[in-house]
Amino acid sequence: MIMMTAILEALAQEMDGKLTIYKLDVDTAQKVSAKFDITSDPL
Repeated sequence: MIMMTAILEALAQEMDGKLTIYKLDVDTAQKVSAKFDITSDPL
Protein backbone atom coordinates (compact mmCIF):
# COMPACT_ATOMS: atom_id res chain seq x y z
CA MET A 1 0.00 0.00 0.00
CA ILE A 2 2.85 2.40 0.75
CA MET A 3 4.22 1.96 -2.78
CA MET A 4 0.78 2.60 -4.29
CA THR A 5 0.36 5.73 -2.16
CA ALA A 6 3.72 7.11 -3.29
CA ILE A 7 2.88 6.47 -6.94
CA LEU A 8 -0.56 8.10 -6.65
CA GLU A 9 0.87 11.13 -4.82
CA ALA A 10 3.54 11.56 -7.52
CA LEU A 11 0.91 11.26 -10.24
CA ALA A 12 -1.27 13.90 -8.58
CA GLN A 13 1.70 16.29 -8.41
CA GLU A 14 2.62 15.59 -12.01
CA MET A 15 -0.92 16.34 -13.16
CA ASP A 16 -0.72 19.69 -11.30
CA GLY A 17 -4.35 20.29 -10.40
CA LYS A 18 -5.84 18.29 -13.28
CA LEU A 19 -6.30 15.22 -11.10
CA THR A 20 -7.50 14.83 -7.53
CA ILE A 21 -6.93 11.63 -5.60
CA TYR A 22 -8.90 10.90 -2.44
CA LYS A 23 -8.34 8.38 0.30
CA LEU A 24 -11.47 6.66 1.57
CA ASP A 25 -11.94 4.55 4.67
CA VAL A 26 -14.45 2.03 3.29
CA ASP A 27 -15.38 0.88 6.79
CA THR A 28 -16.54 4.29 7.99
CA ALA A 29 -17.79 5.72 4.67
CA GLN A 30 -20.14 2.91 3.74
CA LYS A 31 -22.59 5.11 1.81
CA VAL A 32 -19.83 6.48 -0.43
CA SER A 33 -18.42 2.98 -0.90
CA ALA A 34 -21.84 1.71 -1.95
CA LYS A 35 -22.44 4.64 -4.31
CA PHE A 36 -19.23 3.89 -6.24
CA ASP A 37 -19.53 0.10 -5.84
CA ILE A 38 -16.31 -0.22 -3.84
CA THR A 39 -16.41 -3.65 -2.25
CA SER A 40 -12.86 -3.91 -0.88
CA ASP A 41 -9.54 -2.16 -0.66
CA PRO A 42 -6.20 -3.40 -2.04
CA LEU A 43 -4.89 -4.56 1.33
